[in-house]
Amino acid sequence: MDAGLHPRAIERTIAAVRASGAAPAVLVTKIDLLDLAEDRDAVLEEARGAAGSAPVVRVSAGTGEGLDELRRLLAPGRTAVCVGPSGAGKSTLVNALLGAEVQETEEVRWWDARGRHRTSGRQLFLVPGGGAVIDGPGVRELKLFDPEGIEAAYADVAAIAAGCRFRDCRHEDEPGCAVRAAVKEGTLDPERLAGLRKLEDEARAAAARLGIPAGQAASRAKALARALRRLSKAEDTAHDEE
Repeated sequence: MDAGLHPRAIERTIAAVRASGAAPAVLVTKIDLLDLAEDRDAVLEEARGAAGSAPVVRVSAGTGEGLDELRRLLAPGRTAVCVGPSGAGKSTLVNALLGAEVQETEEVRWWDARGRHRTSGRQLFLVPGGGAVIDGPGVRELKLFDPEGIEAAYADVAAIAAGCRFRDCRHEDEPGCAVRAAVKEGTLDPERLAGLRKLEDEARAAAARLGIPAGQAASRAKALARALRRLSKAEDTAHDEE
């Protein structure tokens, strides 16, 4: 919260996570910086608007707010990866989850609320009570290479688009567009539709540059995720037998 909330960045990150085959969750960190309850509620509502169906958790490593809810997401057998810019409080949050100073942290710069890349490598930690978490360096921007994750990130827009007159409606100037009608009626944020269009154009351009057929990047990522889950289950079974 020291750097503010950026809904379009949330949408982009969720789209990239969905394309990888992982399940996203949005953590609004350093929520204790907002003193007024109404300010916290407003931030939570804005984050939910960008998160779609992904859960949104307000957390504070300093006060402990939201840590129990976060631990419930980290069920046994699940591994979470912290993704976000430097200074977002990822390593501080890992320390709070583990109850120990396992990761070095650093104050953000006071003049622009940004942090340095204090965490230089990726490391996996087992969380007491179940699950694991991977901490890593800050990510300035996630690039998109497949539109499949975008569709999942904007499921609310897709649901509205089901009412369009044409199945291939691009929601620009086609007659009978339910999405544009929703924007006009105020039931869909125009900025959210603009974000969707931007990410779709970016994903198509990136895939074309790399020569990746549509859907192939997501299929590869999901196959890898399935293989890792099978490996994890096999290791758990072997451990239980021991």
